[in-house]
Amino acid sequence: GKTLQFAPISFDVSCQEMFSTWCSGGTLLLISEQLRREPKALLDLLSQQAVERLFLPFVGLQQLAEVAMESQSTVCLREIITAGEQLQMTPAITDWLNQLSNCTLYNHYGPSESHVVTSFTVNQTGESWSLLPPIGRPIANTQIYILDRYRKPVPIGVPGELHIGGVSLARGYLNRPELTSEKFITNPFGDRGQVLGCREEEFPQPLTPTPQPPRLYKTGDLARYLPDGNIEYLGRIDNQVKIRGFRIELGEIEVILGQHPQVQAAAAIVREDTPGDKRLVAYITSQPSATPTSSELRQYLKAKLPDYMVPSAYVLLETLPLTPSGKVDRRALPEPSDRSSSDTIVLPRNPVELKLAQIWSTTLKLDLVGVKDNFFDLGGHSLLIPYLMAQIKQAFNNDIPLATLLQNPTIEQLATVVQKDADTRSDSPLLAIQPMGEHLPLFCVPGSGGYSLYLYNLARCLPKDQPFYTFQKNYYQQEISPVTHIEEVAANYIQAMQTVQPQGPYFLAGHSFGGKVAYEMAQQLLDRGEEVALLAILDTTPPGFGKTSDDWDDTQWLIDLVGAMKATFASDLELDVEKLISLAPDAQIQYVLEYVKKFDILPPDADSTYLLHLLQSFMADHKAKYSPQQQVYPVRITLFRSSEIKVEENEFFREVFQDSTFGWSAISGTPVDVHFVPGNHTTMLHFPHVQVLAQKLNTCIQQAKLTTNNGQFA
Repeated sequence: GKTLQFAPISFDVSCQEMFSTWCSGGTLLLISEQLRREPKALLDLLSQQAVERLFLPFVGLQQLAEVAMESQSTVCLREIITAGEQLQMTPAITDWLNQLSNCTLYNHYGPSESHVVTSFTVNQTGESWSLLPPIGRPIANTQIYILDRYRKPVPIGVPGELHIGGVSLARGYLNRPELTSEKFITNPFGDRGQVLGCREEEFPQPLTPTPQPPRLYKTGDLARYLPDGNIEYLGRIDNQVKIRGFRIELGEIEVILGQHPQVQAAAAIVREDTPGDKRLVAYITSQPSATPTSSELRQYLKAKLPDYMVPSAYVLLETLPLTPSGKVDRRALPEPSDRSSSDTIVLPRNPVELKLAQIWSTTLKLDLVGVKDNFFDLGGHSLLIPYLMAQIKQAFNNDIPLATLLQNPTIEQLATVVQKDADTRSDSPLLAIQPMGEHLPLFCVPGSGGYSLYLYNLARCLPKDQPFYTFQKNYYQQEISPVTHIEEVAANYIQAMQTVQPQGPYFLAGHSFGGKVAYEMAQQLLDRGEEVALLAILDTTPPGFGKTSDDWDDTQWLIDLVGAMKATFASDLELDVEKLISLAPDAQIQYVLEYVKKFDILPPDADSTYLLHLLQSFMADHKAKYSPQQQVYPVRITLFRSSEIKVEENEFFREVFQDSTFGWSAISGTPVDVHFVPGNHTTMLHFPHVQVLAQKLNTCIQQAKLTTNNGQFA
């Protein structure tokens, strides 16, 4: 039969694939490195070539099983052998094996110092499979001992360090005699093994006498005997860990990090804060003179270590936590946040970048991803690429070649490719920043101009199961017709909103100009007999208040738009106003476009038409007329006020600012629920203030749900 040669030649499993196949008269089927990374193509190859035997690690088996459950391909597999990491009987693997007729799954265990030394056959029915199958019993000419710290055998069920004896042991480590003597010890039990729960005669004598004294290899793995004689693997007991089949010495990473001139001390661990997602995390304390960024540390390690030994997250600490004995307390090292305080992040700037950021976030299990972040620097690897490509295909109906992803590993780069090859423009203004979750969505209207992605941080700081939608104008259109009445804006947004949620109760919010639009949306919904559970006004005044700028020319509006961008995105924008005024109108647009794109505020493909439409929308929103039909709102208004208001700089609003409700109490049938949040009108939506806003907003959402059947979709 045919055996697939899946393992790279540098892995010891490749020898097992090759020699076991040739010695049995079988055929070895070779594949390319690219094919190893594409489960769908690999499954098709297994079917076309009628492969009967397959060796692959658990992660590869999981990906292949997921693809197989969605594919029509039929395979002729008779044996699947997995090793390298703990086998998990996931639903996909279980379902696929149940569909395969006459196929046996083997769970092997063995380090490179000995290769495979135990084997377990998963041959029961799917209902009786253990979620974490044991590693089985010793194979021929191999002895297994599980010993305590005093090198005494442990009883059944008691964990201990797994030791290996027998003819398969390596001689030692090349040119490393100290490590050899530490790991390869004299066998105190003689040259024959004893495994509790098994009879002595089950272990044959070695085929040939060992020319050196019998030895044992200390694996550093924690294991225990089960009552049936099988061995259960429990993980590593030292700093030597495995991620995706690669064995990693954390000490090596710590030594290299400690050599960085700006690093004072370092520690590295493997975390599994999300089950099944192992991450290599580095913790550092910096020198007083300078603090390195995550990207600087990552590039430094990349130059000195293999990619699989480069941590995906870096945490800056004032001091490393220590145990009473003065050792690093690894259990006290904190869970990494998504972003180091020394790093900068560029948020999505158009719907395509937003969707790709959501895909990145799901695949990498990170809450916050920037459009300039490299997929592989954030912890992405070859085993995650199939997931990423499948989600991109589902989102954009576009097959992205592997080479394209490798050549465009950032969201910004890949978004440009996707937009060229797929129709990503939508006529609907509705934009899902966080579409996942069973709760009723929160619909939040942005400020003037409709450039809504500045609300991204607010959406990400709410609970992960809280859907969050906003409204984004399409500045890519050839022509744009700004509306002149808020009532028309509200009606358009309601129409788009009801494609997602046809009926109430509705949860509405609006920031700045968007607060007035949200208020009008609530009015129109009430007129239709719909229920509005929450109307959250984010730092704006009610209808009838506002400063008119009818005497401004387009240049002044353009200057004001740049000022709004500076405030909204906390940028260092300092436009040369005198130079701008000296230019012709078309040249003004081009000058501002080139300038603001340097600060990553607009998407890379934004052109002068894009900016002109943004300016027109900004002007139209400021000039929009509004005459509410209903003078008193019958449902409670929830107002979130910024704490940093300088009344002396806002003489026009002096009177209304001195009213804690901003004047909303005059048109509310019930007392206005006022919440003060840190920051000013725009920084209340920046970190760290936005976290406080999100917490208070979520509390109000939960309270409103008490009267709306808990705010669940039917």
